[in-house]
Amino acid sequence: MSPLKSQTFRLGSALTVFFVSFFLYSTAFAQFPTCCGIEREQKGPCCGEIRTVDTDRIHFGARWYCADLRGVNLRGVMMMDAFMSWSDLSYALMEGGNFYYGDFTGVNFTGANLNGTNLTHTRLVLTDFTDANLEGAILTHAQLMRTNFTGATYNRMTRWPLGFDPVSSGAIKVD
Repeated sequence: MSPLKSQTFRLGSALTVFFVSFFLYSTAFAQFPTCCGIEREQKGPCCGEIRTVDTDRIHFGARWYCADLRGVNLRGVMMMDAFMSWSDLSYALMEGGNFYYGDFTGVNFTGANLNGTNLTHTRLVLTDFTDANLEGAILTHAQLMRTNFTGATYNRMTRWPLGFDPVSSGAIKVD
């Protein structure tokens, strides 16, 4: 295969992945554009109605969609491929947890402690990390789109996706 065809294929694959991601993102709210008179992007598909879940049964691939997990203690848990979209994890204790390949679209992590948490290859679209502790967190290969890091703290051990600038996104470096 010639170098030109190889590069074209790689570009085509990247564009296809981008298109699929954009399509899924743009159609996520297409069916119900508003919720209780508020734009769905601001409230998510739960319309502010979140449910309680049983945290005694933590497992791989957990489906905690629209879950009320405020202040939950998930220290050191391993939840690969967890689906927690639109859940409220504000002030959650998640230090040292492994959540790689998870979907955290629209999750509220306000004030959460994610010190040393592994978020590699996670989907963090429309996710709110306001005032969260991201010191030592691993976010390599995470998908960040309209993610809020205002006031979130990080340190030299925090790992970000390649090319991501945490300071311009509102995060504060501490050391």
